[in-house]
Amino acid sequence: EMIAQKGALTCCFEVFAGLLNGNGWWKHHYFPIFHWSIILVNFVTVQLLVIPYSAHSTLTVITLLYWITSLPSWYLYYYTRRIDPGFITETDHSKADPKLPLCETCHVPKYLRSKHCRLCDHCVYRFDHHCPYTDACIGLYNHKYYYMFLTVQLANIAVILYLLSGNITGSINSSIYSLWVVLIIIVDTLLGIGVTGLVVSQTFNIVANLTTNETKNYERYSYLDMGQNSYYNPFDNGLENNCKQFCTGFPIERRKWNQPIQSALMTV
Repeated sequence: EMIAQKGALTCCFEVFAGLLNGNGWWKHHYFPIFHWSIILVNFVTVQLLVIPYSAHSTLTVITLLYWITSLPSWYLYYYTRRIDPGFITETDHSKADPKLPLCETCHVPKYLRSKHCRLCDHCVYRFDHHCPYTDACIGLYNHKYYYMFLTVQLANIAVILYLLSGNITGSINSSIYSLWVVLIIIVDTLLGIGVTGLVVSQTFNIVANLTTNETKNYERYSYLDMGQNSYYNPFDNGLENNCKQFCTGFPIERRKWNQPIQSALMTV
């Protein structure tokens, strides 16, 4: 019995130590766990503690807006994580120009605007970034769904904060209840600030037809380099065309990775 108790204690200790050290399944799942925890807490708070006691005169409309923004947000988060972001596979190898350099890690062709993600251990077409919030690569195929998720979630957070702030001014008899609602408001406000930052940065990249990777590491890519510490964007086709291309989908780039854009365009 003592051995069993020691074994259970050891197991609990290892799990706790793993959480602290970032080892195991949960190593890259902190933010998804946080995300779904916030969703659960918001759902319980809104449905059981806010709506029944809300002082809003337009409660029906606000509740409807909550569901209109919540359901798409949940689905888009899941879909962004599950869809192939644009992993370059061995099949792409057969379609590639044999002169193309290969990724030193996964040995697939290094196409223009692609990048190897060390967390996913794959090269990704039109790599934007690896998002810890969704625990997924953002690339050619899921970028627009990621942006839709961010915008819908921002609207959802705004609706929740409106519901909660309205309830604060209503009749509340419990000080613990008031403290809980205030705590949720603080957490959602901080989350909203973070999501707003992501929406702003992603919107800037979309209207400029750039990726997060390119805006952060532009000095690494010769196709953005004009020389003499001068950089330019060869993918900018104007605001309308950039947004239209983002919504309708980008072509798969099979040009040489890091190739000067002038010669790359001539070879397509």
